[in-house]
Amino acid sequence: MISYSIEPLGEEKIAVTYTEDFAGKSKSQNLNYKVIGALYKRGARKKTARKLHDIESYLKQQ
Repeated sequence: MISYSIEPLGEEKIAVTYTEDFAGKSKSQNLNYKVIGALYKRGARKKTARKLHDIESYLKQQ
């Protein structure tokens, strides 16, 4: 499950909260997700930060 929450903080400011969770059909799927997730966590955070920056830049141009 992936979800985003956007909360206005005032004029021209928002807070975006990103949540990601996984519920596999078996214990091995859950374990696999935890192992792989730990390996990709840092890269995913950087990618998310870049994407949010791009969205912010785009919105400021409008």
